[in-house]
Amino acid sequence: MLGPEASGGPNYSKYTFVYVVRPGYDINKTNAYSRITLGFCHGFAEIGVKYQLVSVFDLIQKIPEYSNPIIMDSIYSYLYYTKKVRKILREYPHIVWVQADEKYYIKAYQQFDYKYQGVTKKIYDWVMDSQPTFVFSPSPPGALEFFEEWRNRGLRVESIPLACDTSIYYPVEKNRKFGDVKLAFVGGYWQTKAYFLDRYLKPYEDILTVYGYSKWPYSGYKGLLDSVDEKLLYNSAVLSPAIDEPHAAVMGDIVERVFKIMGSGGVALPNAVKFYRELFQEDELYVPENEKEFHEMAETLLNDEEVNFAYRSKGYDAILNRHTYAHRAQQIMDLMSNL
Repeated sequence: MLGPEASGGPNYSKYTFVYVVRPGYDINKTNAYSRITLGFCHGFAEIGVKYQLVSVFDLIQKIPEYSNPIIMDSIYSYLYYTKKVRKILREYPHIVWVQADEKYYIKAYQQFDYKYQGVTKKIYDWVMDSQPTFVFSPSPPGALEFFEEWRNRGLRVESIPLACDTSIYYPVEKNRKFGDVKLAFVGGYWQTKAYFLDRYLKPYEDILTVYGYSKWPYSGYKGLLDSVDEKLLYNSAVLSPAIDEPHAAVMGDIVERVFKIMGSGGVALPNAVKFYRELFQEDELYVPENEKEFHEMAETLLNDEEVNFAYRSKGYDAILNRHTYAHRAQQIMDLMSNL
């Protein structure tokens, strides 16, 4: 489901940023897929580029309607593209969100006794067939070593981290709605995520407020939360842990949560994912080296107002200066400097 917000930005724009969405996409759902998609779109609008969401099934019929289209899709779109579609894509600048090589995911998941469910290896051939301008990952540059198969096939691999959509997530005046919240977390709960969630969050269950589209086995679970209240929750909470899935600690595929928390004027504390240090300075985001350090810093941030305020302030500045989707949109345009 798309809707009126599926297009936007200035009509005078020379280019059109086209984000391809897959079956099941619902612009009205507050989940990672819809938020990230709109984040990139809003980022392009902010730098003066018109945007358009389009279904994977409608891309080829619609693409001639858009002025100088720049297409973004993911390897999952290629599960639906025919050979004819891939051939037509060669005519347009397009970038593809790809995953690290399967062997690294398998190795990473084995550390946590999980079985990796990957996509077909034909994806490499299908993406190559469309001749993308480049492929990318939200992992920081230091994690691009895990994408060697893409490079071996002659493709350019870029790091384009996720960011904060400042049209949705920004500081708001505190009110009573979440005024008593000490720890806050917004997100789903499932097996692979539970590995770290239970280690990092379970000890704080008695002071933890949780929202998400999947039910948590925690006493503080409150159900769903829209994006308006989400930014208010982050801003009001004393601390909002930013816990990633286990493979992020190994391969750096950092999710959007930390950017939203800090962009809302909140205090984020990630689990031990060293790759955050490539994105944030020590006084902007505390990155623990292990689980013990996480809990020590959590206690500090919960009880020391001066330290809490310092990270809150520096973290917000870091988002505005380097980590908005407008920054990512400009990065993409710069990477496509031959347009």
